[in-house]
Amino acid sequence: MQTGNLEDTSTSPKRNTRALLGAVFVTSIGDGLVLPFIFLYLTQVRDYSSTASGLVIGLSWVAQAVTTQYVGRVIERVDARKLTAAFLLLAGSGWSIYTIPGNAGIALIAAACAGAGSGGYWPGISFLMTKHSHRSERHRVWGTRQVMLNVGIGAGGVIGGYTIAMSSGGGYEIVIWLNSLTFVACASLVMFISQTGIRKPIPKSTTEEDSPNGWYAEILRDFPLKFSLLCTFVYTLAGLSLFQILSLYVVTESNLSSVGVGQLFLVNTAAVAIFQIPISRLAEGRSRPGFLASAMLLGGVAWGSFPLISRIFHGNVALLVFGLAVFVFAISECLQAVVQDPLTIDLAGSHSLGAVIASMKLARTLAFCIGPVLAGAAQDLGPAIPWIASGGMLILCGGMIIKYRNRIPGPVRFTPVPQADHP
Repeated sequence: MQTGNLEDTSTSPKRNTRALLGAVFVTSIGDGLVLPFIFLYLTQVRDYSSTASGLVIGLSWVAQAVTTQYVGRVIERVDARKLTAAFLLLAGSGWSIYTIPGNAGIALIAAACAGAGSGGYWPGISFLMTKHSHRSERHRVWGTRQVMLNVGIGAGGVIGGYTIAMSSGGGYEIVIWLNSLTFVACASLVMFISQTGIRKPIPKSTTEEDSPNGWYAEILRDFPLKFSLLCTFVYTLAGLSLFQILSLYVVTESNLSSVGVGQLFLVNTAAVAIFQIPISRLAEGRSRPGFLASAMLLGGVAWGSFPLISRIFHGNVALLVFGLAVFVFAISECLQAVVQDPLTIDLAGSHSLGAVIASMKLARTLAFCIGPVLAGAAQDLGPAIPWIASGGMLILCGGMIIKYRNRIPGPVRFTPVPQADHP
């Protein structure tokens, strides 16, 4: 299988990595501006039904999944910067279409464009970050990216909320246009980086094994790589996707106010921002499977405790204990972020790096598609069921990681220690 010449990126200037992390931060602010409010905008401002609004948002996730696989097939054959910038502009254009008055058909077009853009630029940015970061420092880069994501989304949510609240009319449109502008800024940052260290384009495939379809088939036959992607899927499905029903649960089961919900999300964002970098340094020289299993176990305990908390505690005490559980989950996020993606990338080996990174994005996209649906169905059976099931799933996955830890190849089983003389 031809994967091109994987060049040593140690000569890549750190300004490229900083520019890419800046791009992550800017686009995360945009996500925070609109994602908490898009359903409200569609139902309350555009007066679409809940069903139509759900279809619009669902189409966006489908478009992401389709585009992600396309990017994985072509990103090593073209200029990755230009491809990523093009998808960023497509996403920005898609979000701006939401502001055009009309029936749900307009919103479906907007969702398709915004989703396709998101499905393209995220694996593109991840590919560029991989190529411009030395392996021994990749865990720090990914840890910093996690901070940028959380702080950016948190800041965007605050800005978006105040903008909508303070505007006598048109506040939703303002935040949507601000979000569109973040994609333009992000595309500019991506084009700012140099091409040093980027994998050279590879020739078109001549055999089925060398074709993009062959790349994905080989990934599925590689047990350590497949298992790492499965862990990504499980953590997103049973862990991160439950944030989408957290507010509903704590309000209905423990009578917390909207202010209390905001405080819980603030605890999560602040904990990741404070502890992610120290945990990234703590991971150096230590077992990646150990960190990943710890992330699963802590996340399982945190979410699994929610029904018990709502049954025993009430009022401000419930808010305090829920905050402790959210803090524990935030620590699990830090542990997972510092090892999961760098481990998957290191396991890529001779596989197509573009296909592996696209598979990472697809695992998360599918989990975010399926997670809310399953959680909603489980919620109808009993409000505690999603939390118990998710906690059990995460703990089970942690046990599987411990069981199969020796299947991870020795050279990538431990987080590298950065070289002292690395530029």
